[in-house]
Amino acid sequence: ALAPADVEIPTVLYEDEELLIVSKPRCLHSVTLREDDPVTLADMIATHWPPCREASPDSRESGLVQRLDYYTSGAVAACKDRAAWDFMRKLITSEQVRKTYLALVEGAPEGEFECVSEIDGVERKTNVEVVQQLDGTAAIVRAKARRAARHQVRVHLAAVGHPLVGDVDYGASRELSDFNRKLGEGFLLHAESISFMRPGTKATLSVRAPSAEIEGLLQRYKN
Repeated sequence: ALAPADVEIPTVLYEDEELLIVSKPRCLHSVTLREDDPVTLADMIATHWPPCREASPDSRESGLVQRLDYYTSGAVAACKDRAAWDFMRKLITSEQVRKTYLALVEGAPEGEFECVSEIDGVERKTNVEVVQQLDGTAAIVRAKARRAARHQVRVHLAAVGHPLVGDVDYGASRELSDFNRKLGEGFLLHAESISFMRPGTKATLSVRAPSAEIEGLLQRYKN
């Protein structure tokens, strides 16, 4: 096993005695799926916050209450004990956790619009607003979903003709390198914020995660 000094500490956005919210970087798996997988976000959390190992039923998750795709960055919540984990999972299941995402999409979408379709047999809804047009062929949008199913934002944006730039699984024709050579492969999707009723105090907690990649694009293409 790697020593703590060899495992990076993720950026902490919020922490208390029960909860930990960190910012997941791009190109990092959330959870170990195979023994030969490189270090994951869950490994980082388990190494630097050992109590998280016992919080989730599956110790590989290190208390994570949701996962983000390999190329998706942003706010992720983990719990330090089972009671907090159970509470958070109930909130997510009952759609009481509000999330927003930022994405780089193809095309020139305008204003605000709603995407509704069935995913895995359940009707899902994503609300989208355009944050900034870039060069007339792409834009940064903000997507909001009560309980985002796996790939929901990607599926819905692709369905309305605005797939994420670089998201070849859902019909993208542009590559990230067209906008930023340093980003490499994959797509740009960022979990911008997470808001929910905090276990224990029952007060609403809202946490935002900055994205240097998206902020860089917004500044570069600023009118």
